[in-house]
Amino acid sequence: GGRPRTLTESVDIALLRVEMPSEVYLKYDGKEFRENSENKLNLKIGVNTVQCIAEGGSPEPMMNLFVGQKNMSDEGRTCRGPGRDSQCVQFEVNVGTEMSKESLSCVAKMPDVDGDDGKEDSGKQEKEKLVLNGKQMTIDINLGYPPQLVDPEDERDNTTVTICDTRLCEGEDYDLVVQFDSNPEPSAAEWSIRNNDRR
Repeated sequence: GGRPRTLTESVDIALLRVEMPSEVYLKYDGKEFRENSENKLNLKIGVNTVQCIAEGGSPEPMMNLFVGQKNMSDEGRTCRGPGRDSQCVQFEVNVGTEMSKESLSCVAKMPDVDGDDGKEDSGKQEKEKLVLNGKQMTIDINLGYPPQLVDPEDERDNTTVTICDTRLCEGEDYDLVVQFDSNPEPSAAEWSIRNNDRR
């Protein structure tokens, strides 16, 4: 018999080296909020401009902003970072009173990679992470807003309640229970009563 024939085939495999950013932080109103900062983020009711910044990272990370578990990244636009290797995205966040005690997270998302390193002991940590492969910085939101009435049927802010009860008689007691919300809580509440009956 003759010599056995050997078949060889070359396959090109594209390798991607992923390097996490060295740091991710948030910038608001000229102040920087970093991972080790214990300060709360004091936002105002209405539209707030925040910037998410990542230092380093290869390939270029995709910047995301989360309010709680809600991804707000569609509302972002590129901004100028402080350094040559900085990635900066600016977001306009419309803040309402329902966001009190929520958290704000800047996330630098990296391409997903193969591998099972640390899978066994990272299960608990993954629940807190907003993306599977990335670096994030989370800070609590602290809202300051004036007192407003809480009406489950009307979410618009107001400070006036109208009472129209034909069964009321002069001299009788009337119990009025009003629920309101404010931050911080007031030390005292003051009532003003105006009579609109001009008969």
